[in-house]
Amino acid sequence: MTENQRGVDPRIEVPRPWWMEFILHFGTLGVYSLFWMFASARELRSLTDRRFWAWLWFVVPLFMPAQLVAIPRFIKAWDAVGQPYGLSTWSRWTIPTTIAMVLLSVAFPLHEVFPELVGPEVFLLGWLLCWAGLFTGMSARINRVKVLLPRETFSNKGRRYTVFQWVLLGCLSPITLLVIVVWVTQQLVYHDVENLPADSTYVDADGRFKFPVGGDGWRSVDVGKYSDGDATLEIEGPGSTMYFLVFEHGHGVSIDDVVSVRLAESRDELTNGTCEESRAFVPNRAVVVSYAECRGTYFWDPALQTVTVFEVDGNAYEFLGWLNVPSESFRRLSVGFRRAARGFEPL
Repeated sequence: MTENQRGVDPRIEVPRPWWMEFILHFGTLGVYSLFWMFASARELRSLTDRRFWAWLWFVVPLFMPAQLVAIPRFIKAWDAVGQPYGLSTWSRWTIPTTIAMVLLSVAFPLHEVFPELVGPEVFLLGWLLCWAGLFTGMSARINRVKVLLPRETFSNKGRRYTVFQWVLLGCLSPITLLVIVVWVTQQLVYHDVENLPADSTYVDADGRFKFPVGGDGWRSVDVGKYSDGDATLEIEGPGSTMYFLVFEHGHGVSIDDVVSVRLAESRDELTNGTCEESRAFVPNRAVVVSYAECRGTYFWDPALQTVTVFEVDGNAYEFLGWLNVPSESFRRLSVGFRRAARGFEPL
């Protein structure tokens, strides 16, 4: 293809600074990366004699098996564009780039299975940084080729972002900013108080209650992170979608009062929620413990809310639990969660 033919094509964008590319990939939660791959493939079709079906490249960042073939071909094609201008090849980065994209593509499914490894906000921000860094690096390499092309080749001279890119950034960047604000606020306002050893028993310092710790990663946190500040104790499980709250209700509040309120809340919050309750005596003590649980879905993921209540000396003590994780990990995490909920009893 001759340079005159290339200059007629209106679909090759002028090179942008790397930081502007990073903002697009990061601020749009990675959605722009799909359109970037589509546009880059379309540019390759204009700059070379190779057949690139641009719409197929739109799904390459999402479809891991396709990346194993598409990314090496993508790099080789841009090398062919830069070769007549004496630009060094990109081939030594083929394997690292392909592996990086594959790992980032499977990161979300892996986090669905093991959400306890890191909280959702931290995971999303870390993933976005790596994802945006990968595509910014590829953009920087492509820009090294583009700066050697005749200026009449480019379609958007003088415009850093297109209207579509501004709209995409304006719609999705508030979500990214919200995630950052939530994470920073939690780090500044709420702190871990104590790590709770796995398979240990938490004993209240004032001698009011105890419960088994259901697995790794549990810790007590500042009161107010999950409650309105009226809880006696708050503990957080691995990730930020499983926690227990302890409430001490004063005289005049019965077990029936607490259970009825919590079950009503669960039925309102959960989709297709079902609840059941059972009561039993604490061994060797004339103290009744009520255990109730409601199960349903919340934002499309399985959810479990438990409430364990007993009454001693006229005071009702409540152990309220919430578990909301992807279905791939719900069964595994719910075992230890239920063990802790059922084990709440007076000292």
